[in-house]
Formats: sequence, structure tokens, C-alpha cells
Amino acid sequence: MTKDLEINDTNSMKGIAIIIIIIHNLIHLIVPIKENEFRFDVEHSEMFVSNLLSFQDGLWKDVFSFLGWYGICVFLFISGYGLVKKYEYNAKNKDISFWSFVSNHAKKLFMLMIIPYVIYLLLVYVFSGELMGIDAVLAQTMMVSNLYSFYIHPGIYWYFGLMLQLYIIYYLFIFKKSHKNIGLLILLQFVVIAFCYNYLDNSLLLHNCLSIEYALSSYNLLHNSIGWLLPFAMGIIYARRNLNIVFNSKLINILLFVCSSFLLIISNLNFFTWIVSPIFAIISAIYLNELIKPLKNVTKIFIYLGGISAFIFATHPLIRYIYLQITSSLDVLYVVLYAMVCIIVAFCYKKLHNLLFKS
Repeated sequence: MTKDLEINDTNSMKGIAIIIIIIHNLIHLIVPIKENEFRFDVEHSEMFVSNLLSFQDGLWKDVFSFLGWYGICVFLFISGYGLVKKYEYNAKNKDISFWSFVSNHAKKLFMLMIIPYVIYLLLVYVFSGELMGIDAVLAQTMMVSNLYSFYIHPGIYWYFGLMLQLYIIYYLFIFKKSHKNIGLLILLQFVVIAFCYNYLDNSLLLHNCLSIEYALSSYNLLHNSIGWLLPFAMGIIYARRNLNIVFNSKLINILLFVCSSFLLIISNLNFFTWIVSPIFAIISAIYLNELIKPLKNVTKIFIYLGGISAFIFATHPLIRYIYLQITSSLDVLYVVLYAMVCIIVAFCYKKLHNLLFKS
């Protein structure tokens, strides 16, 4: 059967993804297992698989550290899906101008980020006495810091610049245009990332962060839209076609969730399969959402968290920064407490945000 994602589906998927992301963003700074989010390193993958097969204590930390960044792919998938539903299936939005489209989304991103970012700057000054350079502050607030990724403090905010780029790409190359453009954009992503990784990275002097060589490194490109077109495009294609990937059978859902999760891990063992690994992450997320639906109370929690996920994402860097000033413990109780504080702060920030910017 075809499956059109309802608002509860997308919110539930965002709720699952945001919990994975905030825990990942804490854990991956502490545990020795590193991920392949911005640059492929087969040694990271081999270490993770080795730990996975040995089933050692604390394996959950390795899973969050290595795989947690795929939560971003889920958000990008839902963003692409939502844009199609809002602008291609709604007659009143079909004639929106480029300036109105981009400026509206840029304002939303800016208003979401600016208060947590200012608080972050104050926290850095209070704890370390460090004043952020004016160039870095301007790059961050203008959402262009990911063009030279060393400007991003905290690193999590690279996502805002990424989304702004994807909104521009959507309007210019995808909105009211055929699927051929999507295919060409994905092909461009593969070619550029593969070329830069295989032929440029090893010869570049990446310590010179303002150099053109650094800008063309695969590490820097993966902070920008060129590295994230695939999950975004998947959401657009799914919304337009209602792909036939969800079934009524619980057994089939379990089987496909397990298979896609297995392929997600295996795809990290090779550079070329790693490029397409977001496909398996998104399929896993869709089936996981289907599998938890019978757990009504759990589903309600994730739906609620999905509704405030943008605020959790914007504010959790503050909680992470304070946490790391206090402890580097990854005791389960501490991590759960960290997640709960992130949710509470996001709830309060949503109230404040609505009060200031609702109109």
C-alpha cells in the first residue's frame, strides 16, 4: 500500500530523531567511537562494528555516537516532504515569489536561533572568559558560517545555514519543476563529494582554514547543501509519489526495519555506499515509526516532542555546554537528566518565542 505521512507521523519521526540527535551531540564528544558525519573514515566504521560484534558494556553509547547523526537525515527528509505538501499541494502558495519564500524561511530560522545563540555567547564568556570574534558572530547570525565550517560555534548551528541553502535550491531548481532536476542534483552531490574526497583532500593543506582548498574539502562541503541533497530529495520524491514502502503486516515492517538498519551499518564500510547511507536511515525511521504506533502512550510522547523539536534543537547546545563544564560522565541517569532538562528548556523557550514572535 502507499503511505501518505500524516502530521502525527512526521511529528513522531521528528520526536524520535531529536532525542537521538541531542544524545548523540553529547555522547560523541566523550566516547572514543567517532562518526562519519562530515568525512568518511573506514577506521571509525571498523571500530564501531568491532564493538558491536563484541557486545561490550556501554554499547548503547557507541550506537548513539556513531549512528546518532542520521537523525539529521530524518529532519531533512521531513523538511523536503513538508515543502511539497505546503507549496505544491496548496493553491494559495503556488505563486509565492522567490524573495517572499526565502525571506519568510530565513526569518523563521533567525528568530529560532538568535536568543539561544546570544545566551550561548554569554555562557562561553562566563565559563571561559572568551569573547567570540565579530567575524564568527556575524557569520553565525547571517547563517553563512557553514561556508567555512571552522566559524561554527557551537557546531550544531551549522544546520541553520544548511536549511537556508536548501530552501534556495528548492525554489530555484525543484519547485514547479520535474524530477529530472532532482536526479541531476543528487548526481552532482555524488560527483563533487567523491572527487573532493578521493582527489583533493589528501593533497590539501587543511590547516589554513580560510583557504580555497579548505572550502573545497569534503569535510567543509559536508557542512553545506551539497552534502545533504539526498535525504532532502527523498522527502520531496516521497511527497510527490507516495512511494510504496510501508505495509500492513507487522512482520514485514519488523523485517524491513531490521534489514534497513543492518544495511545502514554495513554501508559505512565503503565510501561509495556511505554516500547513499541516508537512504537506509530514513527507511529505518519510517518503519520504526510504524512499529511503535501500537504503543499509544509512547507515540504520544514522541508526537509532542516532534512538535517542539525545533526548540529542542535550538536550545540543547546550551544544556550540552553547561553539562560538559560540570561533568563528562555518561551514566545513564545523567544522560536521561540531560535529555529531560533539554526538553524542559525547549518548552519554556517555545512559550517565550511565541510571546515575542507570534505576530
